[in-house]
Amino acid sequence: MLLDQERPHAELFTRGPEQDRWVLSEANGMDGGIDLADWKLRLTLADLYRDVALNP
Repeated sequence: MLLDQERPHAELFTRGPEQDRWVLSEANGMDGGIDLADWKLRLTLADLYRDVALNP
């Protein structure tokens, strides 16, 4: 997972059904989130950026 340090944006690369391919999932804005399906978990950008001072 990659998190942008200037704006609420996340990128997650996971293995696709074909193990030789990567799948990109992206989330933008504080209301966005990334699903971690294997763990049945959703990470919201609001939680990930909770204590981060972002430039307006």
